[in-house]
Amino acid sequence: MKKLVFIFALLLFFTAQILEAQHMMGMMRRERLRKMEQLEKAKLIELLNMDDETAIKFFAIRNKNIRQQKRLNKIKDKLTDSLRAALKEKEQTLYEPLIQKIIDVDKKLARNRMKYFNSLRRILNKEQIAKLLVFEATFKNEIKRMLFMRRMR
Repeated sequence: MKKLVFIFALLLFFTAQILEAQHMMGMMRRERLRKMEQLEKAKLIELLNMDDETAIKFFAIRNKNIRQQKRLNKIKDKLTDSLRAALKEKEQTLYEPLIQKIIDVDKKLARNRMKYFNSLRRILNKEQIAKLLVFEATFKNEIKRMLFMRRMR
């Protein structure tokens, strides 16, 4: 009986340690993401040479756009998961409606991006918008490269 209690206590201890480690890893990821976002904001303010008032307007528009894009991407991910399941189960009657819904979400994403850049024209000049487009592409590619390198280790 003592052995059983000891084993149970040991199991409980290791479970608590694992859960704590997972919690810490999640906190570390969130902290890295937060720092990366802060770095991105600082670089954008510097690159686009924005004054405080313009920066406030810019980030309000940008944050709204990011929220909308995330929402649409979640919808697209769910639709893609459904299409993946339909392919696995060979439910051919679901292919066309799911394909069309995914295409419709892609169109919404594109329209949302166009609206975003059109709204930026009120506060940024053409050169600033051009710099923003180049920055976003470069930043996105750099993140992809870093993630790829991390997976390779």
